[in-house]
Amino acid sequence: MLGMALLPTDPQGGAGGVATTGFVLVGPVELGATLSVETQLLGCNRAGAAAHAGLRVPIDRFEIDAAATLGGAGMLTGVGLLSDDPGASGSIGFVGGRGGVDFRLFRSRSGKVQLSLTAAFSYEHDLAPYTVRYTYEETGWLGSDDEVYVREASHRIGMDRAAVMLGVGLGLN
Repeated sequence: MLGMALLPTDPQGGAGGVATTGFVLVGPVELGATLSVETQLLGCNRAGAAAHAGLRVPIDRFEIDAAATLGGAGMLTGVGLLSDDPGASGSIGFVGGRGGVDFRLFRSRSGKVQLSLTAAFSYEHDLAPYTVRYTYEETGWLGSDDEVYVREASHRIGMDRAAVMLGVGLGLN
């Protein structure tokens, strides 16, 4: 089964992203992978991949799902929109968990197609956050080369992320 979700990831409302998840069910055991891209306006960009394993238990028209996640991500943070700050980039591993409930609205007679409403949450924690410090040259504003300043910058690679998702799912088994 494949799914796609829009992920609001920043409590200040300045971030969002897209994630695609695929998984295989072997009885109640769920094994899968997720690819995601997240962005913050004027902030941090992140792309990651993760593997997850968990349980999916059907109860009447509901399916309850819980999984642990292990993955890695690349980040680019601090790039200046109106400055010459090149930003900092790095890679980091993360762990997390997710859970959710699907309510089946429709299932075909063959059982191969279903439509459901989903409510889910996730939390991810970067394993070893670190700070990158550097200097760069800042030229005058609007391209004026008359003035050149040496600036110092520091940016953190790593963060915690939480998301709440509501969606409509189409399952093809």
